[in-house]
Amino acid sequence: MNLEKIKQVLDLKINDEVKKSYILNLIADDKRIFQDLLTILSTERERSRELITDLNIELSKAHIYINDTKTTGGKRTIDRSTILEHITNFYKKNKDIITHHFVGCKWGNENLTSIYEKNNKQSGKNKQRSKNKR
Repeated sequence: MNLEKIKQVLDLKINDEVKKSYILNLIADDKRIFQDLLTILSTERERSRELITDLNIELSKAHIYINDTKTTGGKRTIDRSTILEHITNFYKKNKDIITHHFVGCKWGNENLTSIYEKNNKQSGKNKQRSKNKR
């Protein structure tokens, strides 16, 4: 893939749709495009496997928390804030792929909602700081 030509197209003062068309033509002319596409697909599949594994782990933790009192005679052995922290970290790690559907709902988990929103605001501040440093 000729990245230098793609960079030149990106720097042109033309409509984004025209840029996209030029870039797609450059990519289509590339003799190695099929190898690159297979690499892209392989990377995407690996990321999907990671996401599913992480999701299964977090759901298992939540399930254990939900059933915790059934096996211990009504006494919790797992701290609720720990579970919320793990779930929030999962959402933060995967924020470009998945979102919490019930953030802001009246019947949603208020603690998780406030933690999630606070972390997103902090993440936004950090992004802005890194942009300002450039």
